[in-house]
Amino acid sequence: MSAKDIGFSEKAVAIDVSGGNQALPLGCRAFYIGGAGNLAVTMWGGGDITFSGLTAGSILPIRASAVLNSGTTATLVRALL
Repeated sequence: MSAKDIGFSEKAVAIDVSGGNQALPLGCRAFYIGGAGNLAVTMWGGGDITFSGLTAGSILPIRASAVLNSGTTATLVRALL
């Protein structure tokens, strides 16, 4: 997937950071947040950030290369690829 590819998602991957950070080698187009909380990520272009106060059932339209264990409290998160 190139950095300019912004088409629709074709696949969803469950995020599990219980054992540490989860790399997303292809990056992602967005995240589905199943359970409310915070999502800490490494952005596709670099840099770490925590998105706080995400509500259950929301879509976070960002491109990220990893989800970080430290700071992530949201549950049932899916990376949309």
